[in-house]
Order: sequence, then C-alpha cells, then structure tokens
Amino acid sequence: MLYDVKLKDDCIGKYKIYIYRLTRPVDRGIINSMEVLGDTEVFTNFPKPYFNIKSDYILIKGVIGNERIDVTYYEGYSKEKVLLENTLEKIT
Repeated sequence: MLYDVKLKDDCIGKYKIYIYRLTRPVDRGIINSMEVLGDTEVFTNFPKPYFNIKSDYILIKGVIGNERIDVTYYEGYSKEKVLLENTLEKIT
C-alpha cells in the first residue's frame, strides 16, 4: 500500500511523531498486518472505533475507517520505523 508520511512539527524531546496518510481507510486487515510491531488493542465500542499498537519503541494509533495513523517513535526507534514502513508497503 502506498502512503505519505510527514513529521509532526511540534515534537518534543526524544520522541518523534509522524503522521501517515494511507491510500485506503484502516480496517481490521491492516491492523492485523501491523500486530507484529507490538501489543494491539482495538476499541470497537465507541462512536469512532480506534486502535493502539504499543511496544518499547513505538506507539501507533488511529481510527478505524480513517486513512490517517499517528505514530510516535521513542528513542532508539530506527528499526521499528523501517519495519512499519516495510509492513505498510506489503499490504495490498
């Protein structure tokens, strides 16, 4: 899957926040593909269902049905950024 990525302007300290715009809305298949990146939580009992994927180096969050995901990378994150972007590129 194609995506656009932009570094959020107001990052603080050691954290880097990137906004990924996907070419299609996030669905359960996309979330399942990203589960290799960390512990996954899906919250479907809200007006806008959302998800989080967390590890020691990354936090991915987004709204199901939306094309945007926000990704916070913590210090020492370079491997996780490559893994996420490779994972996104493999999604059809």
